[in-house]
Amino acid sequence: MDPFHLAVGQNRCPVCGQGALFKGWFTLNETCPVCGSRFFRDPGNWTAPTAFGYGIGAASAVLAMVVLWVIDGLASGSEFIIIGVAVGATLLTFRHVKAWWVAVLTRMGHVYPDPEPGPDETSGEPPAEEPAEEGAEDAAASSREPTARAGTD
Repeated sequence: MDPFHLAVGQNRCPVCGQGALFKGWFTLNETCPVCGSRFFRDPGNWTAPTAFGYGIGAASAVLAMVVLWVIDGLASGSEFIIIGVAVGATLLTFRHVKAWWVAVLTRMGHVYPDPEPGPDETSGEPPAEEPAEEGAEDAAASSREPTARAGTD
């Protein structure tokens, strides 16, 4: 099966099709545990799934309102049912909306494994400093000494 459809249907990584997208109900993994692909690289990547989730909640609220209006003319307490339907629809589709957007980002080329760290980045230690030349310290110290201003005597 195509990794794009695995991402949407089974919440799997759209790159390899094996790693899980989520580590909890609402928590998206930063990277795929199998192939290491980073799912959201830029802060603006969250905008589209948020807008789609809002749209699903609003559309389901309008649909619930129309159904309740036809059934009983929006009796007292209908607002709680409408809010419940909107929140429930948003929560039920949250993971699929997020997975769909990660798959779209993959098709656009924004989801890929991080580059391998270079040799200096793997040790975790700062690079060694080069030894200072002899006499460089004296020159630096003398440049910091205050100088007398002419004509102040």
